[in-house]
Amino acid sequence: MNIDPQKNPLGRVGIPLDWDHWHATNPEGEFIRSLEHRPLIIIGTLNKIYRYSDDIFAELYYYFLTTLKTTDALVIAGYSFGDKGVNTAILRWILDNPDNQLVLIEPNFEGLKKRARYAIASRLTEWEASSKLKLIPSGIERTNWLAIKRLLTS
Repeated sequence: MNIDPQKNPLGRVGIPLDWDHWHATNPEGEFIRSLEHRPLIIIGTLNKIYRYSDDIFAELYYYFLTTLKTTDALVIAGYSFGDKGVNTAILRWILDNPDNQLVLIEPNFEGLKKRARYAIASRLTEWEASSKLKLIPSGIERTNWLAIKRLLTS
């Protein structure tokens, strides 16, 4: 694992290059351990949003929010719209600018509308009808960047 301490003042967050995360080291050869002595991950339903201000997740969520402000197109694949924090960011983004477009790569759009949280599920059909949402009705493995670009420019 290679961690730049200037970019990562916590000095304990990184991606192991092999399965042995217990013996990961920084560039100086010092062992890196999380506070809880286990890999950091957010899982769950409602509890996830409370962890957005912890550890590396605060940086990641901030980066997500600030990046959304710089784009007018968002491509989503493999996301079920089950996370309230992410959904709120997407909802704000798409409603803040009439030119913002969402490309959704989803083989089971009807099923997704049933599984997604209400704030998004209640708008998916409307967004599709108004061309704010453009659907690629397949899995990510059956699409390509050219198809996505065509949808964004149509």
